Amino acid sequence: MGITTLLACQREPQLISIETHVLKCSPLKQGKAKTSRWQVILQDTVIFPEGGGQPSDTGFLKLADEARIDVLDMHRNEAGEVVHVTDKPVEANQSVTASVDWDRRLDHMQQHTGQHLLSAVVEQVAGADTLSWELHPQQPNSATADTVTIDLSVPSLTPEQMSDIEAQCNAHIRAAHGIRQLVLDGSSKGQAERQAVIEKGNLRGKLPPADVIQDLLRLIEIEGVDINPCGGTHLSCTSQLQVLKLVGLEKSRNQARLRFMVGGRVIAAMGAALTREAALNKALGCGPAEHEGHVKGLVASKKDSMKTQKSLMEELAGLHGQALAHEAQQQGGIACFQRPDADLQYLSLVAGAALEREPESVFLLVSPTDMQHGRKGQAGVFLLAGPAEKVDLVSKQVAGCLGGKGGGRSGRYQGKAPQITHAQVQEAMTRMKIEMNVA
Repeated sequence: MGITTLLACQREPQLISIETHVLKCSPLKQGKAKTSRWQVILQDTVIFPEGGGQPSDTGFLKLADEARIDVLDMHRNEAGEVVHVTDKPVEANQSVTASVDWDRRLDHMQQHTGQHLLSAVVEQVAGADTLSWELHPQQPNSATADTVTIDLSVPSLTPEQMSDIEAQCNAHIRAAHGIRQLVLDGSSKGQAERQAVIEKGNLRGKLPPADVIQDLLRLIEIEGVDINPCGGTHLSCTSQLQVLKLVGLEKSRNQARLRFMVGGRVIAAMGAALTREAALNKALGCGPAEHEGHVKGLVASKKDSMKTQKSLMEELAGLHGQALAHEAQQQGGIACFQRPDADLQYLSLVAGAALEREPESVFLLVSPTDMQHGRKGQAGVFLLAGPAEKVDLVSKQVAGCLGGKGGGRSGRYQGKAPQITHAQVQEAMTRMKIEMNVA
């Protein structure tokens, strides 16, 4: 469905509020579920509905009695009407003041206008068309959601092209080019304006034939740089973009995805980076130029420490396994190992070392919860290891005595229990001796 009338937010994107009239209000249908949302249709609005890749604005309505009703979302319905999704109903046939969340609007205008400028420069530098773009509302404390992306018709860009593109974009920002909207229609005047747009030579894409334009066709012109069809909200001068920064390039399916941010998002990212830099200066005890070297050294040291720790753990597990095997020799082929700070990985190493020396014995290895301070509320783990037929014989009984559940195969049965006490371990060992006829 074509657009026959421009909204106030399109006619004057810098407008923050407007006096308007409520045409109708009805509950927002959400399937069979009850809804606490309402859809309000106004005569005109400064709150932009979602469209063309640009997220919707948010804002609020103020009634004559100063009551405020929040506008949570915006969209066009199937009839082409602009729907204000509110948290409360609004009585029809009354005047209200519609106001936009200006911070969100300004951010969206900076990113959207920046996308137009960037796409124009990329086309000039690399001959690449913009196939699609993606903008999400700015999110606090997010490292990725604040970037905007454009997908290009080329597989990649060279570092030199990236540098040139960013430099040219920021030169256009400093040049303070005017930005204006051009509205074409099917009239003879509109056809003449269409031809004038084509003759300017900086139109991206193609315009529909003059005899096809039935309703309104809105174009956004960055003077001397770019003209492109668009229904979104835009700035009035490139200087209002402040700065454009390319932040990454990804390659996928023979297309290049270029990540960037503009204006306030660049400033916010810079502030966050400087805060992290100051924290790293303090933590590493050096300046920014030395951060990379210090971090690489810490990572290498950690890897070496982990290797050493693994070697020592295996050596200690071998000694524990040797002692456990000796215990099994003295107790008729059954023995128990308890260590409060052990996990299943360590218990498995001990079991493996013990079985190397006593392959026909059965070993119960546990990490009890009542032998170490600070383990209150933590689950205990256990491992039963030995010949498969012997483990299968006693596994269920052992799990029952320990109050846990487990599973396994090939002579290994492991599990967890809410708690494992010394008394439970003794009960499990007694049950194992009875089932295996160990004196």
